[in-house]
Amino acid sequence: MRHSRIPVPTLLLVLLWALAAPAGRAEAREVRVGAFVESVSAVDPADGSFGVSAYLWFIDPEGRFDPRSDLYLLARSSTISGYYEERGADGRAYVSVEVSAVVDQEYDLTDFPFDEQLLTLRIEAGDPADTIRFVPDDTAPGIADHVRLADWRVGGARLTAADHRYDVRYGLEDTGPRVYSQLELSVEVARVQTRVVVDDFLGFIFSFIITGLIYFVPSSELGTRIGMTTGSLFAALLNLNRLLDAAGFKSEFGLVEQLGFLIFGAILCSLAISIAMKRASVKWGVARADRIDAILGGTVMLGFLVAIILVLRAGMR
Repeated sequence: MRHSRIPVPTLLLVLLWALAAPAGRAEAREVRVGAFVESVSAVDPADGSFGVSAYLWFIDPEGRFDPRSDLYLLARSSTISGYYEERGADGRAYVSVEVSAVVDQEYDLTDFPFDEQLLTLRIEAGDPADTIRFVPDDTAPGIADHVRLADWRVGGARLTAADHRYDVRYGLEDTGPRVYSQLELSVEVARVQTRVVVDDFLGFIFSFIITGLIYFVPSSELGTRIGMTTGSLFAALLNLNRLLDAAGFKSEFGLVEQLGFLIFGAILCSLAISIAMKRASVKWGVARADRIDAILGGTVMLGFLVAIILVLRAGMR
């Protein structure tokens, strides 16, 4: 009986394919991650940062994940402490750590000081995404009852998965960019609005009131009106500078800038009307000039007041 012979090169190709196939089908192991927020502090839009402390736990089916060496926190400064570990009979490992970090935050200050922020700490696996992937735990992150922020209302927290691509290789010879698995631990905060109107807009409020009172002064008293306008201007400037210092540099023409534009617009219009009515009082008499002054002043102040209310309502939504 004759047997067919398979060429040696063919056998080698089949063997290589068999060895390579399992590696090609290998999947990254999934590590389940949960979180509990213990502290949120130093929310500082001017500095572009905030502080956070949280407990993180990791469930690894292969029992190899060690957050002390395999976890990276994207933050200005951070610490990882309080390591705890439990191992199951099936080899699965549960480990937990406490992390504290000062985090860079890109604040959206368009509606400042009625803004809502999503404070985000990014945690990243130490190995590429084709080796290990972070998966959010089925239980949503919790926040400790004692977490309080002055002038802020703390909302909920969430964990979301994302991948981050690094193109830089830090001088190492490699085959190109790498992708790492990330989780974003986000905490919702919003400024308390019941106090902020009085606290942050007191100068604007008095400035607008003083500007309105100008029209109760006879149009012939230009010096008195200019003095009142000067006081109104200083009150508005001090309020604007205080708000801009609190917010820090921002490129948006936001709520603060819009309010400042309207307040200074009301002051400028009132000054222009006062000068015009002073001339009118000389030409037509004080009584007639005062009547025109009252109509113009009432119309201008009402228009600016409506615009200010609309801007505030839009920011407080």
